[in-house]
Amino acid sequence: MVAQLVFNALSIAALLFLAFVLWSGVGKKRPLVGRGFGTVCGGLAVFLIWQSFELLS
Repeated sequence: MVAQLVFNALSIAALLFLAFVLWSGVGKKRPLVGRGFGTVCGGLAVFLIWQSFELLS
């Protein structure tokens, strides 16, 4: 359980960082592609937050 929480926390941090980078500046030629992938990364981070909450409760 503790290992899964640590893995989820590190994954959440990495996904949020990747979402920020993709949303803010990657893909100057095609900004919708970067924003799309940024949204997907943010959604995955929210999903992992929800899974961590379910694991704790």
